[in-house]
Amino acid sequence: MANRLSYFLTASMPDAELRAAADQGKLNEPEEIRRQTLRILTAEGTNLDDSFGQFVGQWLGTADWGRKIRPDLKINPWIEDHHISPMRDQPVRVFVEILQKNASLLELIDSDWTFLNQQLAEAYNFDRSTLPQKINRNFHHHLIRVPLTEDFRYRSGILGCGAVMGVTSYPHRTSPVLRGTWLLEKLLGVEMPPPPPEVPDLEASSNLKQPMTVRAQLELHRANSACASCHDRIDPIGFALENFDVIGRWREQDAGQNIDSSATMEDGTIISGLGGLKDHLLSNKENFIRHLTKKMLGYALARSLRPSDLCTLEEITNSVIENEYQSQELILGVVMSKPFTHKRNPNLE
Repeated sequence: MANRLSYFLTASMPDAELRAAADQGKLNEPEEIRRQTLRILTAEGTNLDDSFGQFVGQWLGTADWGRKIRPDLKINPWIEDHHISPMRDQPVRVFVEILQKNASLLELIDSDWTFLNQQLAEAYNFDRSTLPQKINRNFHHHLIRVPLTEDFRYRSGILGCGAVMGVTSYPHRTSPVLRGTWLLEKLLGVEMPPPPPEVPDLEASSNLKQPMTVRAQLELHRANSACASCHDRIDPIGFALENFDVIGRWREQDAGQNIDSSATMEDGTIISGLGGLKDHLLSNKENFIRHLTKKMLGYALARSLRPSDLCTLEEITNSVIENEYQSQELILGVVMSKPFTHKRNPNLE
């Protein structure tokens, strides 16, 4: 139990205090599991980045940024590894900060802060004059928490991270389809079917003779009835993110034309840009928390969930919601659950 708890939270062996609790048989007691978990989550110097870095990278797909997925250097010749690496680490630091502070998990969607360093500020064209002087003096290589003014609020949460925008784009252009599908699957747990095999890609179906925005190209693509049913669900979400370019920089134009980031959802709900999309996610916060809980429970158990785990999933989800979405309630629910604290009897398989 000590090993399982420690490797889940820190991706390392148990420390002396956790080993002592195990030796004394205390980890059979729910209250001791709770105490040790909170100690590890909040103790100064505890490294949560290794374990939860793996979790965030798997959940969001951002582990691939700069590795399997890289931006086109012909379009962004200035970008280097010292820009890519902190982009990949940014959502991890946001997630760990929320856990350590026991902040609301809804801050993953929207907040008034994020993590930046000098390299990210350069990559994002972030105005450092908006930061307090003390932060500016320490604004070097390490990611630090920075407050965001309303003008830079778009930089907050998961969607404000360049790695998220990077892995949901092609190397040379953005993709509302990839972004819409990513958001539905990764944040809301909606499984989307693969595209029909006979449907041509966007460039082939557009047959461009003059520069067009990605949105205009997709409008032509959606004229294919085989595409329209899924695209009506996917594209509005992707359009709301079009102000982010392929590495997450904010922009107002695409192909020399002003970006239209408004859209109408399949059910008639109107989304007005990134702010409207965040409102849409917050109106579906129970689904967001349920899917996050599902991913966290599976990560902690190091396996896919079974039908027998569904009651546990609902219990943890409901507990997080009832406790105002506090992040540590999610971790406590997982480590105190029966699938985590007990071994499965192989004779019952």
